[in-house]
Amino acid sequence: DSSRSPGLLPYFLSGERDSVKITMVDSLLETAPDNPVARYLKGKALLRLDRTSESVRLLDSLDMLPLDSYLEAQRLKAQGLALYRLGRFQAAKEKFWLSLNAVQTDAARDEVDDWIERCDWMERN
Repeated sequence: DSSRSPGLLPYFLSGERDSVKITMVDSLLETAPDNPVARYLKGKALLRLDRTSESVRLLDSLDMLPLDSYLEAQRLKAQGLALYRLGRFQAAKEKFWLSLNAVQTDAARDEVDDWIERCDWMERN
């Protein structure tokens, strides 16, 4: 729905690198700093660019549940992945588990179980 997040269409249509997409989102955030979708997209792009700590901080500042439960689950899983990459396995497990509060499907449970097992394995080794 473009009325919820005006100005994001160029981001989605762009084939640019993530570093350019971050600049596009930053421009939008100058006029709409509280746009949750733009902030979420920036957090995901930061994660893809291995700017993991920045991604964690940005994703942690969001709550997508009022907007969309699927986006909230994706936000929490992205944050879990970032925390996993930082070696913060307990915190990562918490985010993965919390994502099941937003989306409760068999596929979501299987994905979360897989990440929990990875975190447990990394903590043991």
